[in-house]
Parts: sequence; C-alpha cells; structure tokens
Amino acid sequence: MRALDASVKLVEAQLSIARDYGFASWRALKAFVDRASPDGPRASWLGFYRHDPRIMTNAAVAVVRHEGRLWFETATGERLELRDPGDGRALISGLEGHFTFEADGPGPARALLHHRADRTVRLERTDAATGKAMRAAARASEADQARPRVEVPLPLEILQRYVGHYASAVGVALRTGIRYGRLIVQVAGQPELEVIPESETRFFYRQLPVQLSFLVAEDRATALIVHQNGIEQRLDRVSAEEAEQATAGIRERLAEQQRPRIPVAIDRAILGRYVGRYRVDAARTLDVTAEDGRLFIEITGQPRFEVHPESERRFFWTVVAAQISFVADTAGAATHAVLHQNGRDLPITRLPDERTPA
Repeated sequence: MRALDASVKLVEAQLSIARDYGFASWRALKAFVDRASPDGPRASWLGFYRHDPRIMTNAAVAVVRHEGRLWFETATGERLELRDPGDGRALISGLEGHFTFEADGPGPARALLHHRADRTVRLERTDAATGKAMRAAARASEADQARPRVEVPLPLEILQRYVGHYASAVGVALRTGIRYGRLIVQVAGQPELEVIPESETRFFYRQLPVQLSFLVAEDRATALIVHQNGIEQRLDRVSAEEAEQATAGIRERLAEQQRPRIPVAIDRAILGRYVGRYRVDAARTLDVTAEDGRLFIEITGQPRFEVHPESERRFFWTVVAAQISFVADTAGAATHAVLHQNGRDLPITRLPDERTPA
C-alpha cells in the first residue's frame, strides 16, 4: 500500500487485511484467530482457578478472552484487563506484582501464581462447572453479607475466648481485644473498630458489609472466618510475632501511602475520562465527578472530597492517607480504578453509564 501512497498508516493496512478476510475490523479478525487456534496467544491461560480451600473456601477467579483482549475475572465476576508484556507474565495495571502460569506442556495451565513483593499466592486450575458454581455462591454470599444484622448481647466471658492475633497465608492479619465490655478488631494497617455480636460466635461491623465468625475448641477460638466481598477467608490463631511477620508487605505499602504528596498540573480535559461510578462492594459505590477543572470523589455513606493529581492518572486525598489510580483503555476512558489505602491496593470496576445501554 505504501508503494502506492507513502502516507498510508498501519491501521489502514490492518483494516484492509481484515476486510480481505471478511471481517469488519482488525480487532474482530484478531479475536477470531485467538479463539480459533488452540495454540493462539495465551490460550493456555484461559480458565478458572481457585484459592486453597483451607484459606478461602469459595474463591474462584477466571482468565477469559473478550473482544480479542485478556481479562481477569474476580470471584464475584468483575473484570479487570490483563496486560501481556510478552515475557510470560500477565499484569493488571495499577496493582502491585504480576501473574505467571504453570503448565506441563502446550495444554492448559495447571496453576496461576500471583507474585507480590512479600509473597507468592498459588491458585490451582479447576473445571468450569466448579468455577461457575463457586462464582454463584460468592455472589449469593455477598448479597447476604450486605443485609441488615441484629445485635445479640454476649457476656464478657464469651468475648474473652476471641482475644488474640490471627493471620492467613495470603498476608492478612488482625488482632482482637476487649474495651468497655465490647469486642474490638484491628486489621493490620487499619484503625480499630468495634464488631457487634449477632450470635455467640458471629460478629458484624456496623460500618461495612463484613462479618467475622470464630471457630472454637475447648472454650478458646482457634481460627476465624472473614466474610467479605462474597468470600470466606480463614485466619488461624497465631502469636503476635507471627502476625507481625505476616504483614510486612502491608506495613511497607502503608508507609508509601502515608508519605507527603505534591500536586501537579495536568490537562483539565483528562478529568472527564474518569467521571463515573465505580463498584467498591455490594453496599458501596465510589462516585467521581469533575467541576471547574477539579476532581471530586464521594463514597457511599461518606462526604464528598476533592482529590488532587500527582500524575495524569493518580490522585490523592488530603483528608486521609489514601490515593486512587485510574486505569484507561487505548481510547483513554477509565475501565477501572485502584484504591490505595491502609496498606492495601483495592481494584474497583467502573459501572456502566446509566444513561446508555450496558
């Protein structure tokens, strides 16, 4: 084509090739080739993977291909685009670490590994029927976790069973204590919060759609289950030293999140790309608006605050040690965001615009 016209662009050549094969676009041709070839790019990655059931009883994620692109689906079905830098890794923009896949040969990968600075978490492949059943169970659990709860008063001797430190192999740890006859919980990197009993062994947060249930043997808790975002995660009782070791990565991220930030000037037109609603969990959304060249965020149940740019895609609050990174597609529109707070990075997916079809 350039022999005839030196100004021809690559996209025009790609479109010409696609139409020669009967496709409306290069993306459509690529998606067809990827689907049709068992040896297509990263085909071995596709499928469902589940966490160790001793740690998370109902957490199955998936790697899928949609419109010629790779996506990571969370345990409740939200999609985050996977980037493939071509070196055997997969990345989710805005999140720490990367993914790799284990395989015995050219067939499907047998495991997905999430590599972070402080640990590697392994998820084993499972069949589609099991993965879909676990996904449905997680969505049902998430709905139940968001329902109203009723307090059941408990005597102090019952609460004392639960005092101690708890941790999991994926780097989550918390401690429990008693203050003024109430059970207090502090998750590593977060403030202390009271949990309210709804039975002798199960407690709930008033501020969040999250519950804790304790496993008891001989009048002493041996472990607890965190019920959050549709997932049930087990934390075993450990010593204070073991809990400290389990949360080294959280402390490092928390220190970075708490450092002073300096706002920078950015193009005001960029802000419109990030405007929209983002799903935090079953009970909360994050609403992003732009006014007079400034970006504002309101989380369900909280006041609306301005966030300030430290780069074109990363913004920070001044009222709390927290930041948010927006991840955009090739057209520049945000597909998801990542909240950086309390030593954690929480991906949140963008919800469809209510004014247009999903």
